[in-house]
Amino acid sequence: MCDRKRDRKSPKVLRYFPLKPRLQRLFMSSKTASDMRWHAESREEEPGVLTHPADGKAWKHFDEKHPSFALETRNIRLGLASDGFNPFGGLSNDYSIWPVVLVVYNLPPWMCMKQPYTILSLLILGKSGPGNNIDVYLQPLVEELKELWESGAKTYDVSKHEYFHMRAALLWTINDFPAYANLSGWSTKGYKACPRCMSETPSTWLPNNGKCCYMDYRLFLPTDHKWRDSKSFNGKVERRGPPNELTGEEILAQVSDLENMKFGKKSPSLPKRDDNWKKKNIEGKSKDNLKARHDLNCLKIMKHLAPKLIGGKWHIPPAPYTLSKAEKEKFCKFLEDLKVPDGYSSNISKCINLYKRKISGLKSHDCHMILEQLLPLAIRRVSSPKVYGAVVQLSAFFKDLCSKSLKVEDLDNMEREIVVILCEMEKIFLPSIFDVMVHLCIHLA
Repeated sequence: MCDRKRDRKSPKVLRYFPLKPRLQRLFMSSKTASDMRWHAESREEEPGVLTHPADGKAWKHFDEKHPSFALETRNIRLGLASDGFNPFGGLSNDYSIWPVVLVVYNLPPWMCMKQPYTILSLLILGKSGPGNNIDVYLQPLVEELKELWESGAKTYDVSKHEYFHMRAALLWTINDFPAYANLSGWSTKGYKACPRCMSETPSTWLPNNGKCCYMDYRLFLPTDHKWRDSKSFNGKVERRGPPNELTGEEILAQVSDLENMKFGKKSPSLPKRDDNWKKKNIEGKSKDNLKARHDLNCLKIMKHLAPKLIGGKWHIPPAPYTLSKAEKEKFCKFLEDLKVPDGYSSNISKCINLYKRKISGLKSHDCHMILEQLLPLAIRRVSSPKVYGAVVQLSAFFKDLCSKSLKVEDLDNMEREIVVILCEMEKIFLPSIFDVMVHLCIHLA
C-alpha cells in the first residue's frame, strides 16, 4: 500500500463546455436550421392564448426594448436552469453535482424541452454545492454570453445557404426555490423570504415552532371583499392592500452598494442589511404537532384546536384534515390499486407502503399527477367536505396552470381564485403549514 492519506476530500472541479460552437451547430444542421426561426415564421398566434414563451409579455417587452436584436429572427433567446443532486443517491452525502443547462427558446415547444436540444454548459463537482459562490463558477459562461450579446458570431445558416451575424440573449433562469436564492442573491428565508413581496412579505413568527409562517392572504383580496371584515382568521379586520412590486430601477438602487462584493473562499462577511440581498447579480416530517398547536394560543386563533392538558398530559384535538389509521389505509390502498395508461406516470404502487401507511420515492412527474388529478379522487371518502373542497380547488388550479396552452383571460381569473383558495385553507389548516412555498402560489398565475 502507498503512503497517501485515505481521508482526502473531493476537490471542487468546474467543467466548462463552450457555448458558441454548439449554438452555431444548430444552424449548420438541416434538421434544426429552419426550426430556429419557428417562433417568428411558423408559430400560429391566437390572441389572448399562451402556447410558447414568444406569446408572453417578457418576450414582447424584450423585443420592444431591443428592436435591432428582434429584427434578426435567428438571434437566439436562452433560458438558464441549474440545480444540484447527489449522484450516489442515499449511499453518500459527501458529493454534489451541479449542472448548468441552457434551453433554446427559438425552437417549437415539442423540441425546445427535449434532451437533444438542451445544452449542458457547466458541471460543478465537489463535496458540497457551490452555494452563493456559484457566481465564481458562472464567470466563463457569463463572459461568453456577454460576447454573444455584444459582438455575436459569424454563423452559416444551411437552410438559407448564407452567413449571418448570430447574437444571443439570456431571458430568464429556471430553478427551484433554494437554487433561486443562490442565483438571484435574494435570501429565501426569514421574514422577507418572498422575492416578489420582498420587504412587505406578510410573515409571522411561530415561537414554539421556531420558524416563520406566511399567511394573511386577505391582503390580496379586493378591498370590498366580505372576508376582509371577518374576524374568523386571525382575530383582526384586514384593511391593508397587497404588497407593492418593485421596479427594476428600484431593485437596482437597493443593490447599488453591493457593487464590489466578491465571493469565493476568502470572501468577507456581509454586514446586516434591512433587505434580504446577499449580492448584486452577476456581472417528510408532520407540521401538525404539539409545538404547532401551542402556536395557536400565541396567535389567539383556532382555539378549538389548541392543546388541552388532561391528567398531566397534553391532548391534541383532531383537526378537520386529520386522518385515522383506517382512512390512511384507504388513501394508500386507492393509490396502490390504481391502474393508469402507459406513459401516464411511473408505477406508483411501488412507492406505497401499506403497512406503514407511507408514500415515498415518487418522481417529480408522479407528484404532479397526484396533485393535479389523483388527490381529489383519493381523499373523496376520507376527508370532510370543507377540506375536500379546498383540496379540489387547489388541484384544479395547478392542473389549469400546467396545461399546454393558457388563455390570458383564464390566468386573470386564476390570479383571483388562488387568493380565495388560500384564504379557505387558512381557515382550515394550522399556521405551521403555510411556509414560503405555499405563499408563492399567489404569484404563479
